[in-house]
Formats: sequence, C-alpha cells, structure tokens
Amino acid sequence: MNRIDHYSILGIGREATDSDVKEAYRKLAKALHPDKNSDDKTFYTRYFQLLNEAKEVLLDSKKKAQFNANQFNRSEESNLIKARKVKTGLVILSCFLFIMLLVFVNKIIKSNDHYREEIPFLVDSVQLANSLDSNVYSKSFKRKSIRFLNPRLQIKALLPQKIVLKLDVKFINPDGTVSRYPPDSKNEFSYQEIINYQPDLNIIRLHGWGNNSKSFFHCGQNAVEIWYKSRIIAKGNFSIDE
Repeated sequence: MNRIDHYSILGIGREATDSDVKEAYRKLAKALHPDKNSDDKTFYTRYFQLLNEAKEVLLDSKKKAQFNANQFNRSEESNLIKARKVKTGLVILSCFLFIMLLVFVNKIIKSNDHYREEIPFLVDSVQLANSLDSNVYSKSFKRKSIRFLNPRLQIKALLPQKIVLKLDVKFINPDGTVSRYPPDSKNEFSYQEIINYQPDLNIIRLHGWGNNSKSFFHCGQNAVEIWYKSRIIAKGNFSIDE
C-alpha cells in the first residue's frame, strides 16, 4: 500500500484546490528540478518523480478520491493500533498493581504471624502501685508520698509456651519527655526488664521506677509505655498531684 502523502510532498493542505496544486507543483518543480541540482542528482530525480505523482493524483478527481479514502482508512487503522496499545498497557499495569497488592497483603499476613509468634500474650491493662503501698493500684498519686511506681500488667495468654522476654519500660513526663536516670541519660527508655513468661500467668509485675531519696515525678498527666522489640504492647496514663 502506498504510504506517501501527496499533500505533504507538495506542501499543501487537504483543502487545496486544483489551482493550489498546480501552483505548488510549478514552484517546487522549478526549484528542485534535477538539472538544477547536480550535486545530488539521484535524490532530486526521485523527489521530482514524487512531485509528478502527487500532481497527477491530486488533479485527477477519481484518483484523488481514492487516495483520500485510503488515507482515512490508514488513520483509522492507526487509531485502532494506538487504542490496542493503550488497552494492553492498562492490562499490564493492572496485573502489576494486582501483584504488588498481593505482595503487600502477604507482608501484612507475615507481619501479623510474626507478631503472634513473638508476643505470647495480650495486655488488657497497665496498673500502677505506690511502692509504699504496693497492694493499692491507682491512676492518681500524690507527689510527696511516692518514691517508686510499680507497673503491673494484666494479660491474656495467646500461645501455650514458656518464653524469656526483654521488655522496655518508658515513663513519660507531662511535657512528653522520657523520665530517665540520670536525667541527662541518652537512653530511649526508662529501664529494661527481663521476665520469664509462663502461659498460666494472668499478671506480670514489673520493677518500680523512681528514686529512694525523693520523688522525681512531675505534676500533671504522665504515662507509662511497655515496649517489646520496638513495638508498644501496652500503655497506661496516670496523674501526679502535689
């Protein structure tokens, strides 16, 4: 099938009249005649042939109509090819996104399985007791009457297995800073504690946090967080008054 665009050869638009075709041909034939361009006669001879073909087709109403019809069909064919490429691209993109979704979901499932395997219990609540009266658990304390606060975790077993766990405990002051000792310590947590977990336990008691000589808790709304392997597993709030 002839793919040459006769309109482009003559440098005219599709709305060109016969006079336009003749005028464009006259100018180009004069400028591009092989006899006037001996430096590359082969090229100009071929181009001159194309000029003649274009003039012959576009000045013949029947040939011109057939040429225009073929050009329209090629345009439609090109559009269909483009549409198929777009559709194929969308299908490939959809498959890629679906695969990525499966990978993401699989990671979440594995993460949850990993969490369940590592944490053999759930914490229902965090309770605090003043070391001077360790049998009374409260959410409000007088600053002058406390030296240590002892956290107690009420738990539910998830897996029937014994395990040694290292928990990080973070006491948080009302201003959001972590309570540390000494105060200029760079530790991320207040302290760490090793516990021997057994599946028949429903309460885990942790060591207290404070100071023997004087209370260094700050008045206001405080918090305590229990961490395990960079994850919070429990949190409790408590207030300190003067």
